Amino acid sequence: MKRSFALLSAVLCFSLSDVHAEADTLRIAMGEAEARMLRANVQLLAQRLAVAETQALVRQAAAWTNPSLAVEQNVYNQYTHRWLDTGPRGNTDIQIQQSFPFPGKRSSQVRMAELNAEAASYETDDLSRALRLALRTGMYDLFFLRRSLAFYDESIAAMGPTVSAMERVYEHRAVLLAELLRLKSLLFSLQKERLGIVGRIAETQETLSILLGDSSAVPRAYDPLIDLHALEAVRLDTVNRENAVAFALAHRADLRKVDAQAALDDVNLSYQKTVPLPDFTFGGHWSRNGGYVPNYFGITLGCELPIFNRNQGNIESAEVVVAADSLQRRGAREKVRREVESALAKAMEADQLFRSFDRSFPEEYRSLVADMVSNYAKRNMSVVEFTDFIESYRSSMRQMNELENDRADALEALNDAAGATFIAP
Repeated sequence: MKRSFALLSAVLCFSLSDVHAEADTLRIAMGEAEARMLRANVQLLAQRLAVAETQALVRQAAAWTNPSLAVEQNVYNQYTHRWLDTGPRGNTDIQIQQSFPFPGKRSSQVRMAELNAEAASYETDDLSRALRLALRTGMYDLFFLRRSLAFYDESIAAMGPTVSAMERVYEHRAVLLAELLRLKSLLFSLQKERLGIVGRIAETQETLSILLGDSSAVPRAYDPLIDLHALEAVRLDTVNRENAVAFALAHRADLRKVDAQAALDDVNLSYQKTVPLPDFTFGGHWSRNGGYVPNYFGITLGCELPIFNRNQGNIESAEVVVAADSLQRRGAREKVRREVESALAKAMEADQLFRSFDRSFPEEYRSLVADMVSNYAKRNMSVVEFTDFIESYRSSMRQMNELENDRADALEALNDAAGATFIAP
């Protein structure tokens, strides 16, 4: 028994010292992770290109239409019997025209292009907000999963030699089979739960790799650097609900996008009302011998007559869209209000539960592990007492881990609902 306990102590110490020793692990702080994501995330890069596209369309909308040039040349001159006669007795007509839109049309088109670019920019901000939530919650999840993994490694390292020692004792019929099976069942349960955590870590690492735009050939493991003291210091008991809602209304990019769309629809209505107003074309015409006098010079002025089509359908459609925009804006603001209130309530509940939990309780369990293993190895306690202690220790550590993780995620959900960092850990 003494030998098995010595082996247990050695394995336990090795496990504790080696739990974070991964050669390909990148230790990364939250701020650095956010900077990497903004710099390398594929979705953000694609969205920024979409914004650049809309900005190019602004320049296109501001450009004047090109003038048109028409040249007419007689094919065969029956008087001179010459083909394509460009001489003094042949005829050549040259006409050049420039279109001038009715005042207000061009400025409306430019303004609509600008509002489209503005909406695309807000969409980029909203995408950044969503990706930031996914990144930060993923970082917290990974941090607490790795901490859980360290706990299970530690517990399995403690239980493994004990079970092996009990198997040798059982071979001499010094313990009952039921006692050995109870220990094996507990060890198997720990190993199975550890396997589940390893799978969740792999999934979270994959998600973070995509968010961070990691293009390295070898998959990289991440070890988030989380300041638990700063996270614990966050207080929600002084947060005012109306202040949180007002903050969100001022910072939510999706609201700004709805406003930009409403402004775009207003400008579109104004534009549709100007569409029936005629655009003018102005130009010059020269004809060598095709006019009533040789070398005829003239000017041209033309416009469409809004008789049959006065754009009535498009105007009516634009008016309906503008009327619907007011409902959309009101609904969007009400949705933001509900999201903030719900996120704040959940964060406050998670914070209250976190602060009511005795966080020294798991550490007290941890300090007793070695003593309990030693006492059981010396047969100073029964297998039921020993396994009950391990089960209680596992339960308390898992609950504490989940509670801290849930609280961190709830704080991030509140910041996401607010549209910016409202509560800073």
